[in-house]
Amino acid sequence: MKKMLNSINRKGPKKGLVVLVIILFSFGMFIAVIGALMPKTPSEIRQEMIEDQFSYDGSHSVLKLAVRKKLIVPDTFEHIRTNYQVNGDMLIVKMDYSVKNPFGVRVQHRAIGAFKIDGECLNLVYGWE
Repeated sequence: MKKMLNSINRKGPKKGLVVLVIILFSFGMFIAVIGALMPKTPSEIRQEMIEDQFSYDGSHSVLKLAVRKKLIVPDTFEHIRTNYQVNGDMLIVKMDYSVKNPFGVRVQHRAIGAFKIDGECLNLVYGWE
């Protein structure tokens, strides 16, 4: 190790820094590969299956699409918030959203959906205020 540090110092500070960065990057990549190869626990797999059902804005992808298909003026849809609750192998999703009605007045509604953990839709209820 001492010889390596001496050789780094002889090559100059910039070359030594480059070598150090390459070593740290290689170590980081090694750790990332080892982490990716480790098997996941059933609870981690289950949590990933749940998280994959939600989009970047926090909405449930299938529920949001189903609601937008039912709207009279779908372009005015605005997601407010989505909450979910795990009940055994079922996911109960509640989404609050607002839309403009045909008269241009913005109204708030709630849609509720029941989904299996793998994302299969079991039941949807629309338009609760």
